[in-house]
Amino acid sequence: MAVKLQSKYQLITNKQVPHLYNEIKWMGQLNHPFILKLNGISQDQRIMYMYIDFIKAGDLMKVLNKFKQLEPGHAMFYAAQIVLCLEYLHGKNLVFRDLKPENVLVDSNGYLKLADFGFIKEVKPSERTYTFCGTPEYIAPEIIMNKGYSQPVDWYSLGIFIYELMYGRPPFMASDPVQIF
Repeated sequence: MAVKLQSKYQLITNKQVPHLYNEIKWMGQLNHPFILKLNGISQDQRIMYMYIDFIKAGDLMKVLNKFKQLEPGHAMFYAAQIVLCLEYLHGKNLVFRDLKPENVLVDSNGYLKLADFGFIKEVKPSERTYTFCGTPEYIAPEIIMNKGYSQPVDWYSLGIFIYELMYGRPPFMASDPVQIF
């Protein structure tokens, strides 16, 4: 078991309280072998504590930094697990909205655990959402152009994710997010 500590002061100052509530809500409800499990929460006057599974190996970005790029078979192995996660989430009308190697943990057996559910949102099939969020290198064009979006933005992010696994960097890079867009 691991404990994720979050300063209440920082959460309030950075206007992240809704993201924390969102993460707690959905992590508590989701049950999938490739999704990080929330085992409980508690708090004191200064800190929110989230009790999650301990994942010793760290995130997928750590693996990518070590090997620079992955062999196609390894990339496919990881991508297949993310596909299963996205199918599960989309089946519940959820959009993840922040897929990237930093939000994917690798367990001691080499399997993935999707983590960081602060941006997840329920969007029913006939609906669209317009919230601008995500990591610039992974944001789908419909989010950037404010056209309204739903679950397909996760598939776009998966394509960027796979490219980064294969080539060791995202396809679109710049120091300024506007240049990336």
